Parts: sequence; structure tokens; C-alpha cells
Amino acid sequence: MIKIMLHVVRYYHIPSKAPIIKQLSAQFIARLTRPYLASLSFVDAKLVRRGLELIKSIQRKLNRAKVINEKQQLIEQTLVPV
Repeated sequence: MIKIMLHVVRYYHIPSKAPIIKQLSAQFIARLTRPYLASLSFVDAKLVRRGLELIKSIQRKLNRAKVINEKQQLIEQTLVPV
């Protein structure tokens, strides 16, 4: 956020204490965080569940075929929380 504010101050010669800077920063933060705070629709949640089931199924098949060793399983478990 600081880099954006400095860019606006330098290139557009707007004082750093101007109210427009505060409004710009508030809008910028709101637009960045809005997608992460919105809840998923039922259809999206269902698609995510199906994708997770598919990933788990592939992992089980690879484990049965002994393609994945124990170290790789530990890495996968720490990277993808269930």
C-alpha cells in the first residue's frame, strides 16, 4: 500500500495527507479483501468438494500402487490441510 501511495504522491503531485489518498487506500484494501471474505455459493462449494474427493481418490490409488513414498505423503499433508 505504501508503494502505491508513494507512486500517487510522486507522479500525480498529490500531497500525502490529502483526503483522497485515504479514500484511495480504503477502496484499494476493500477491493483486495472482498473476494476472500465472500462466502461460496452452494454450487461453488459443491464443485470444491468434488475436486477434493477427486484429489483424495487419486492419492489413495497412488498409495495403493506404492507410487508415493512416506516422505512425499508427509510433505503433501503439511501443504494441503484436510
